[in-house]
Amino acid sequence: MIDLFSRNRKYANCIEVFEKMRVAGYFPASNVIDLVLNAFGKLREFEKADALYREMQEEGCVFSDEVHFQMLSLYGARKDFKMVEALFKRLMCDPNINKKELHLVVASIYERSNRLNDASRIMNKMNERGILKS
Repeated sequence: MIDLFSRNRKYANCIEVFEKMRVAGYFPASNVIDLVLNAFGKLREFEKADALYREMQEEGCVFSDEVHFQMLSLYGARKDFKMVEALFKRLMCDPNINKKELHLVVASIYERSNRLNDASRIMNKMNERGILKS
C-alpha cells in the first residue's frame, strides 16, 4: 500500500498508512522506511524524517544502505551540512556500508548545493583510501 501511494505521489497518504501500521504494532521493513523518509522529504517535513530515522535506529532496525543515503540526501536538501558530515563519519565506521556509494552520494549532495570544494574533498578521500578501484 505504501509503495503504491509513493509511486502515485500521494505522499501524505503514504505517511498516514505508515503511522497507522506503527500504531497497530507492525515493524516496517527497510524499504518501507526508505519510502516514508522520501515522502517526508517531498513534503519538506525534514524534522519528522529525522525523528523517524532516529526512532527506528533506537528500536534496533537494521537499515539498508539506501535508507542511510536517503537520510543524507534529506540533510543535504535542508542544507544541514553538519549533519551530513556527522552521518558520513558515522557510516564510514560501519563495515556493512558500501563505501564507494557512500562517497559518491555525499559528493553529489555537495555538488547539488554548489559546494564544489567539499565535493572535491570527498572524492579525494575516496581516491586516497583506494575505494575508487573497488
